[in-house]
Amino acid sequence: MPHSVHPTPRSNTPQDQNQNTDIGEYYWNINQPRSQWTAECPEFLLGQNAKNIGILSRRKDENRPRITWEEARELARKLCPPLCSMEYQRIYLERVKTNEKGHIGTRRIHHFERDSLSLRAYLEYIHHLKKTYGSVLAFIQQERLHWEDIVPSGDAHFSNAADFKVLYNDWPYHIDPDITHLIVWTKWQMDDEPDTEEPTVETRTEVEEFIRRTFCSNEPEGVNTDSAMDRERIIWFKNWKSLKSVHALEHVHVMLYQAPKRLLDRVTAGDRPVSESWTAAAASQ
Repeated sequence: MPHSVHPTPRSNTPQDQNQNTDIGEYYWNINQPRSQWTAECPEFLLGQNAKNIGILSRRKDENRPRITWEEARELARKLCPPLCSMEYQRIYLERVKTNEKGHIGTRRIHHFERDSLSLRAYLEYIHHLKKTYGSVLAFIQQERLHWEDIVPSGDAHFSNAADFKVLYNDWPYHIDPDITHLIVWTKWQMDDEPDTEEPTVETRTEVEEFIRRTFCSNEPEGVNTDSAMDRERIIWFKNWKSLKSVHALEHVHVMLYQAPKRLLDRVTAGDRPVSESWTAAAASQ
C-alpha cells in the first residue's frame, strides 16, 4: 500500500453552503454521477489532507499523464550507484546530512500519486478495511501475508522465507502500464539514518543483494528473459515514515519495467493486486 492518509480536521465540508451553491463542485462529488452527489462529505473522505483533496478535485481529463519509466527512475533515484563501495555510500549519506555541495540529490518519492478515481477508490477501500478488520495492518497480516505473527525468526535477513513475502502493491500509483509495482514485506525493521530517513548503508546493501538474487539473472551469458531481468529495469525505494500507510510492518517498494510474467508469477506465487477485484465488484453494482 502506498502513501499514508494524514488526519486533518473534519471540517472538509464547506461551511458556506446555501441554496445557490453547486454541490457538484464539492471535491467529493467530482467525477461522480449527478445521482450520487451529496451535500455532506462521505465518511470515508473526511479528514483528508490538502494533497488528497487537490487530487480528488481533478476531473478525469485533468489528471496528470501517467509516470513514465524514466520519470519513475528519477523520482526514486538512489543517493549513489547500487554497486559502489560501502565507504563511498557512507560519504554520500554524510553529504546529505550536512547539505554539502556536490551530492547527487535526495529522492522525490512523495511525487508518486494516484489519479483522482483511483485515489477515491483507495480511500474508500481503506475505510472499509478499518471498519471490517479494525486496522489495515490486521487485514494485510491476516488476508494478504497469512502470517500468524510478525515476530522475525532471528535468522539473517532475507534468508528465511517465513520472514518476508513479495506481493503486488494493491493500489499502484498512476504509472505506465508497463511498470509493475511490487511490495516486499518483512517481519524485521530496517534501519534508517535518523537525520535523513534514508536507508542505512547496511540496509541498502541487504536489499540490493536481495533484489539481484530475486529478480536478476546470475548467468554469465546475460539475462534469461523468461524468468529474470536486467538490473537497469528495476528500481526500489523505502518510504519515509511520513509517507507510510502501514507503520508496524516494514516494507520496500519495487518497480520493474516490462517484467516477464513468468518472473512475476514466481516471485509473488501468483498474486494479484486486490484493487482488481475491488473495482470489478464496484463496477458490477
